[in-house]
Amino acid sequence: MTVVPLDNEFVVLFGKSQWDCVGMGGLEDLNDPDKSPMEHSSDMCRVYKTTAIYEQLAKDHHPRLVRFNHGDPVIRVPILQMPFDTLELFLKKYGSIMYDNNEARVLPRYRPLIYQWALHSISGLSFVHSRDIIMGDLRDEICWLAKDLSLSLLGFLDAVYTPPGRGQPWINEAGRYEYEPFHPCNNGRGRPFKATVQTDIFVWGCLIFELMTGAWPGHENTENGHEIRARFVNRQWPVLEKEYLGDIIQKCWDYGYRNAEEFKEDLVQFLISNDETLEVDGDEIRGFRATELFQEIGTCFFGHLSRPDPLNPYIAKATEMDQQCFTKSLIAKSSHELLSSGSSAPEIDGPEEDQKTKEDNRKKKKRQNSSSPRGDYSGFEGLPDLTDLINEEAAGSSRLSVSEINCDDCSS
Repeated sequence: MTVVPLDNEFVVLFGKSQWDCVGMGGLEDLNDPDKSPMEHSSDMCRVYKTTAIYEQLAKDHHPRLVRFNHGDPVIRVPILQMPFDTLELFLKKYGSIMYDNNEARVLPRYRPLIYQWALHSISGLSFVHSRDIIMGDLRDEICWLAKDLSLSLLGFLDAVYTPPGRGQPWINEAGRYEYEPFHPCNNGRGRPFKATVQTDIFVWGCLIFELMTGAWPGHENTENGHEIRARFVNRQWPVLEKEYLGDIIQKCWDYGYRNAEEFKEDLVQFLISNDETLEVDGDEIRGFRATELFQEIGTCFFGHLSRPDPLNPYIAKATEMDQQCFTKSLIAKSSHELLSSGSSAPEIDGPEEDQKTKEDNRKKKKRQNSSSPRGDYSGFEGLPDLTDLINEEAAGSSRLSVSEINCDDCSS
């Protein structure tokens, strides 16, 4: 998956096939059944599912879900509120000061921040479950941060959900659990197990373990995937001390909770008993200011995504979008030549030779898609991550054309 900034307020979530079409100037093909690659692209289905669920919840927004603006009316990609940062990138930037590498634990001064993120994520999970939706996976890439470092969850790429009027649910497929050995949806034989409420509770424990130790469970040592999977199957859970929420995490892994509210109660009770001066108000630690942890050491925050981008001048702001405005803008103005040169946008109906070249490229892409297995993410391996793009921009690199975040870790 790729997240692309629209302007200083909004981002777009693309599937791989959709973004490939943007780069080739052929996004209009996505609305043409004879040319669209969607029948070969499970990631596109995940994006469409995300838009559909967000639209279902549009009138019932929860602060611990990434805010949804609207879905594009033609290609069905979601337009979302731009985050200050993603948790993944934040930890890459500040992890060196937050963790004791010798002990593989977050430093005590930063534990309250993890406690607060734990409360935020439980709150989001509880809301989603109350709407009969299963998240299916939790990881730092889909945890987005506001400027005050409050956390919200990006839904619903891996969700299990039954749309109104439809008997069969959408299920989780083609997620990272296909190759993550420490995950309850990994069945080791192809199609993943269907996610449940207990799946979400289990992976919540995995996420908090990672935030407390710096590594997803099983990956804190140098074991290979087969060894990690063997430990998972035999329920040989990694040990974590009580002050790092080890007891609650292990109970999540032992399927000791029936719902998110149960382990929220345990978490709140632990926080209050562990520190008599601490008070929990809803899903917040009262009086706690996360940014003060970093201001004391002279850290200055800069949101990775809230910066001018070469794509932005050619796309209407999301607040001004209506009907097919966004889609037409991308079709007309998103070719590689335009992004790299900054030249005037070509017309949708260009010269005959340009149209022939585009058609040849589309046919070539369709053949490639036809020969690729469903859910093939290998095309992402060569993409630079956002940190590299930012560094290149600072150095004046001409290669930078658009900001991207890989929402799926594809390096199996």
